[in-house]
Amino acid sequence: MLDMPRELAHELKLWKLKCPPSHQDLVFTNLGGGFIHRKNAGNIFDAIVARAEIRRLTFHKLRHTFASLLLSKRKDITEVSRLLGHWDCAITLEVYSHFVPRKTTTMQDLASSILS
Repeated sequence: MLDMPRELAHELKLWKLKCPPSHQDLVFTNLGGGFIHRKNAGNIFDAIVARAEIRRLTFHKLRHTFASLLLSKRKDITEVSRLLGHWDCAITLEVYSHFVPRKTTTMQDLASSILS
């Protein structure tokens, strides 16, 4: 199951109501009602980005941005790892550790607890 904002879930439900029926009950289909191959999805996305006249994006770049923004906002590494589909947080840390804020108050907290 994928967590998503209510607004997005609502828009997807509206879109689904407009979609032609498919055997797999898909939200996005090819013209025959089947799965969209990853390469074709990338081509469709490339066309949308070009039409929007923005710098080229890829699904990989969007995924990286998603993870980087969450980690830079101090979101829990285990939650980010789960959202990315990593089976281990170590994978997430290996790839995205440069986005995890380094500033800590560990020494200050320790000193305060000892002195109080």
